[in-house]
Amino acid sequence: MFFVEYSKLQNCFHIDEMEAMISINRRAFLKDLPVDFIPIGVFETFDDAFDFCSEMELIRHKKIKAGRSRTSKKENQTSHRVRHTVDITEIPDIWDRGMD
Repeated sequence: MFFVEYSKLQNCFHIDEMEAMISINRRAFLKDLPVDFIPIGVFETFDDAFDFCSEMELIRHKKIKAGRSRTSKKENQTSHRVRHTVDITEIPDIWDRGMD
């Protein structure tokens, strides 16, 4: 089974197998590390989890775009955000740093 988590601070998804996700979260808890990843889905396969992330990103993008269309031009110019694409396959390596 694969878990999908989302981090508001890092603006990215994290997909991992159930055992690895639990181990990572347990180590973060025991070391009193701040973690803002929240679980948002459980899937049988990695592909299903990845497809879910893609779908959620599209829905989120549409909602953000709809919200921006309701603001004035001046607000749109000042609220422009740069978005970075995160390779979710690299997330477990980032998580493991400093947790041993």
